[in-house]
Order: sequence, then structure tokens, then C-alpha cells
Amino acid sequence: MKILRKNKLHYIMWLSLLTSLVETGYAQTGPGGVGNSENNVLWLKPEGLFSSGSDRVSFWPDESGNFNHAFAEMGHAPFLEQGYSWPEKSVHFSAEGPGFLRIADDPSLDGMEAMTIFAVIKPTDDIGEQSVISKRDGQGDDEIFAYRLISEPNGVVAAEVKRTNNRLTAGEHMSESYYNIVAFRFDGNTNSGQLKIFKNGSERGNRNTPQTSSIPDVDTDLIIGALNSNSELPFRGNIAEVIKYNTALNSAEMVIVENYLASKYQIPAESNFTANLGSFHHDVCGIGRAQGQNKHEVSQGRSMLRGKAAGNLGAKRYVFWGHNGAPKGEVTADSLPQGIEARLKRTWKFVTERNVNDIHLAFHLDSFASSEPSALRLLVGTNGENFLDQTTILPGVVNGDYMEFNNVAISEGQLVTLGTTSTGIAPLPVSLIHFNAESQPNAVALSWATSSEINNDFFTVLRSTDPEGNWKTVLTEEGAGNSTSRIDYRVYDTNPLPGLSYYRLAQTDFDGSYEEFEIKSVNREAQYQNFEIELFPNPADRDVYIYSDISLQGANIAVFDMQGGEMDVAIDQNDSHVQIEVSNLPFGVYIFRCSLEQRIISVPFMVER
Repeated sequence: MKILRKNKLHYIMWLSLLTSLVETGYAQTGPGGVGNSENNVLWLKPEGLFSSGSDRVSFWPDESGNFNHAFAEMGHAPFLEQGYSWPEKSVHFSAEGPGFLRIADDPSLDGMEAMTIFAVIKPTDDIGEQSVISKRDGQGDDEIFAYRLISEPNGVVAAEVKRTNNRLTAGEHMSESYYNIVAFRFDGNTNSGQLKIFKNGSERGNRNTPQTSSIPDVDTDLIIGALNSNSELPFRGNIAEVIKYNTALNSAEMVIVENYLASKYQIPAESNFTANLGSFHHDVCGIGRAQGQNKHEVSQGRSMLRGKAAGNLGAKRYVFWGHNGAPKGEVTADSLPQGIEARLKRTWKFVTERNVNDIHLAFHLDSFASSEPSALRLLVGTNGENFLDQTTILPGVVNGDYMEFNNVAISEGQLVTLGTTSTGIAPLPVSLIHFNAESQPNAVALSWATSSEINNDFFTVLRSTDPEGNWKTVLTEEGAGNSTSRIDYRVYDTNPLPGLSYYRLAQTDFDGSYEEFEIKSVNREAQYQNFEIELFPNPADRDVYIYSDISLQGANIAVFDMQGGEMDVAIDQNDSHVQIEVSNLPFGVYIFRCSLEQRIISVPFMVER
């Protein structure tokens, strides 16, 4: 979240760039820092799994930027498995309740000359053929077939493109004790070995695909966990992550994505260069060269740190880095070298088989307003996460949208973070992690958390029936003054308004400077209805999705502006969910209204640009 003080627009938190990642056409923001939204067309991560108040998965958002979201149909939702070990979430497909997830047909999903698919799976039953990922329906002359990833009866993985005669099977069983990285790559531009299959970072086979120089463009949805929407050939086990590219990755790119997955899921992959990252397995990225021009030289991923090879890396040389999982923007004054007043808690660890003397490291500057970045320093340490000593302090230069630290010398196991020499030049204002308003039977619970506070006198909670004005103070809460660690707050409005109301959080400094944060809505009427809906994302910029615990087929659905005018929007409505296109709506707050058998639910949402 990017937070600006209304009365101090010349200030912004020096680390606020960490809270929003700007994806440019050349930025390598895909898994492991390989690809971007132009060629990484599907990315389902366990962190995004969504359950509608039950143990069933209702929605799995696509984080590639292509909106290829996966939905469950009513009565066919797989289980959401949650645990204390990583991954904390995964999709569990069981015979107790056969289910699947559907991704609507889209030009980015088929019809291309090359593609690469990865899946992280743990099968629990090797009896019978099972479909992990399928864009296929029907049989014989009526068959509609683009591609499929399969678990065969003997517990091995296989892939097909265009037709079953093109099936390629890996020659090794998958483990039922831990997750497996399975992948296949199709390249219609080559003369032989167009289809290759991989397991845990190693190629397990390749074959020619006669009369198949491209993936067919078929009018059928992509199914996760079954052959088709009839739940035929269902998968049994867990799926944690799915990645698809509309290109054939080269060998270096394959190694990097496989290491991103191997480190994340602690899989003993054969090409695992990242074993020594240990707990620094978050947002792993890498650069490297297999041989010749078969290379990958820039990686950023969904982290804020970009790495770039300054010179030519030798053959079979790779550099990987991952961070410790500390929240974005959270800062500390602990373990600082002389001259550094504060640093990020988020710290990156590097692994490389040989020292690298000329890697370029950079942080995006998009979230800097007119703050002066000259106080930023790169800290390169060797003594664990303690930067008190044995730390190299490097100044950077601004180059376009990035603060760059060029020709950095990195050796195996070194740690990197970002610090500042002056909180006067680069001040640390209140950084809000979240603000929530939740309706309860006799009150509205209001909660928020900060990652840092400077000169914070108190917070104010304001309430209104109109988000455009008429705000009234309902609560105040004392601030922490100065803090560099997370603080959680929770208060209650014990006299809430009936119907729809809005809450806003504000913060006041000791010098009287005032800052307002985002608006949250609460509908006190919705709790008395006997059906529920979930609306996401909110705010939205392109599409809004609504999922209900009952069928919405036949419901009267509309979108209104705050003046009560009905908006002209495209509504795609079926049994399991509703999709509303809002890309033509101006910035503002709108009301989604659903009426079914004299029952009405209204939910506000925001459209942002």
C-alpha cells in the first residue's frame, strides 16, 4: 500500500516502494523471475487460494496478470487443505467429494506454437488414469483436444498434445510422501523432440509429434483436477501450484523455474542450486546460463529486488536469491552498521557456486514521490542477519525508474538488505499494513496494523453513510509515538448504524499533521439474509467476481452508482459465480445488488484506475 501524507506530500516512506510492484514490459516478474504477463499466461499459487467460508475451494486467482482465474462449480468444489507446514494451503482432490476447477477458455491458453507447463502435485492414488490439467473433452471423432498433463495408473506422469497418439510418459514414479515438480514443454518450431517431459528438474523423455506443429485452438475450458466438466478421470491428491507459459522456455529458464519451486516446496530436485537458501525460500529468483545463448540474465519476480548479470556468466553457472519472509516495508533499527539509521527487516540471501564480482542489484523507485533517494544504501553482510559488522555499505545511483547498485560483489551465503543514512532525508511515517471493518451481532469490529510509526499521536475512526462526505468521529485510539515493529490495533463501534455504512481510519502526528487511509464498508442488513456472497477483488479495475453458497441462476443482479442510477455493465451469470466487467466504469464506489426470492443483498465495491 502506498501512503502519502496530505500535508506532507514532499515526504514518503523511503521503503514504500516495497509495497507496490510496477510491472513493465521488460520486467521479469514471473515465477523465479522468468517471464512476464505477456508470456506467463497462468500462475496459480497456494497463497491465493480462496474458500467461501467452508473447507471447499471456490476461487483460485491467476497471478500472471491475464485474469485466467479458476472457479469451482456449485457441488463440484475440491477441498481446501490447510496445515502448519509449507505449503500452508493446497487443493485436495478426493473421492469423498469429486471436484474440479474451471478456467474459462481464453486465447492465451491455447492456439500457440509453443508452451511450457509446470505443476506441483502430490498424488495419493496411482490406480487408474488421472487428469491433472486438461484442455480436452469428448472421445473419438467428437474429441476436442489441445493438451493434457496426466498421472498414469502406475504412478508416473505423462503429457499429451493434440491427440492421445502423442502421449509421452516419464520413466519414474512420483512420490506420495512429498510434492513433485512435473512439467512438459512443447516446441512446434523444432524438427524433432517437440514434446519433452520433466520431473523434479530432470528431463525424463522426449518424442516427435507428427502432424503437430502447434497447440490446437479449441473451444473448451481448461480444467484443473479432471478430464472435463463431467468429472471424468478425476485426479486424487494435492495440487499446490500451476504455471503456464505460451512459449518454450530455454534450458536456463527451466532450471530457474524448477529451482524457484524446489526451494519453495523443499523438493530434492536434481538441478537444485537453492538447497543452501534454507529459510530464505520466499520469492526465489535466479539468473544463469546453460550454454551459449541459452541463458536468463534479468530476474525480479514478485519481490522488490531485481538482479541482473553485468557480464557473461559462464556455462552452467547460476546465481539465486530469496528473502526471509519479513513483511514488505517493515523496518528495524536493530543490528545496524555505523552510519545507518534504519534498515529493512526483509533480507535476501544469495547462493552461487562461485563468487560473482559484477552483479547489478536494483529497487524500483515508482513509489517515491519527491523524496530524496540519496540516503539509501545497499548493505551486504556476511554475519547472519546481523549487520553490525563485516558489512559492506554501497551507495546507489538513480537510473530511470530504479535505484541501482552496480557491480556488486556477491559470494556464497551473503545477505543483502536496504538501509538509510538519514531518516530526516528519508523519513519513516506511519506505514499501514491493513485496515478492516467487520460486522458482528452487536457491534462493528475495527482492526488495523502498522509496520512502523514516527511521531504518531493518535488514530481516529470515522463513520458515514456517504463515502463522499459527512464523516463523524466515533472512536479515537492512542498511537505508539515511535515504533519500528508491527503493532496491531482492535476497537469496537458498539452503536453501529443499520444498513450500509462506511468507516475510515485517520492518523494525527504530534505536530498536528493529519493523514487519512482507505474506506471500508459494512452492511448491517446482509447478516440477516439466509444466503451469503463473496465479492472480489475489491477494489477492482477490470472484472468483479461474485461467489455464493447457493445457486445464483435466475437471481436479479445489477450494479448501481452512489446516486442510485443503474450502470450499463456486462454480466456473465451462471450456477457457481457471477462475473461483471467494470472496465468501462469511472473511478468511484458502486453497489452490487442481488435479489432472489424477495431476499436482497447489497455490497459496495470500488473501481480504481
